[in-house]
Amino acid sequence: MLANEFTFQQDGAKPHTAKDTQLWCKKHFFDFWSKDRWPPNSPHLNPLDYCVRNELCHHMNWNHAVDKQTLINEIKQCVKKIPVKV
Repeated sequence: MLANEFTFQQDGAKPHTAKDTQLWCKKHFFDFWSKDRWPPNSPHLNPLDYCVRNELCHHMNWNHAVDKQTLINEIKQCVKKIPVKV
């Protein structure tokens, strides 16, 4: 079903660790690692959660995002404000 040229990463959220989810992933993903083999939380493994997301939230004008389209536009504008060093 899916190519084996990418890495699909999940975290420890209940929907990701549920038995049915784990079975589905094992059946459909090449070389799937069960939740028992997942590494512990680490900012080095998920930079979007630990770095980029914080920068994005810092620049967001949450009062401006009143519907889906303005939220999308606000995110696009804020991404441009994130320093390259991040």
